[in-house]
Amino acid sequence: MAKYTRQDAERDLFLLAQDERAGLVKEWLATRPQIVQDLYKKYNPDRFYRVKPNAPYRFTDEGCIVAIQSFFENGSVRVKVLRDRTGHMGVDAAVDPEWLEPISLDEAFPPDKAN
Repeated sequence: MAKYTRQDAERDLFLLAQDERAGLVKEWLATRPQIVQDLYKKYNPDRFYRVKPNAPYRFTDEGCIVAIQSFFENGSVRVKVLRDRTGHMGVDAAVDPEWLEPISLDEAFPPDKAN
């Protein structure tokens, strides 16, 4: 997987916002079970997440940044690793979202640092 950059992150956030404005997300959510709707509200994919320290996942390291890809009826979410130091970038994994801490675009991809 090519390195995921701040420019990639900005593009993805823009595309998510377009879907939101077009009403596509609202339509999709209306067809999902309540648990998925609740997960979406609490763990919105329009932001990035840092995996909390000591999370029980093989890709966990200090500073591991992920994006939510999908929601499951069992209460877990699928994430994609965008940034890490252990060589797991690009890994898709199902995780308990309680191990995720929301962070801003600037926290995930500082504008003054090279990505």
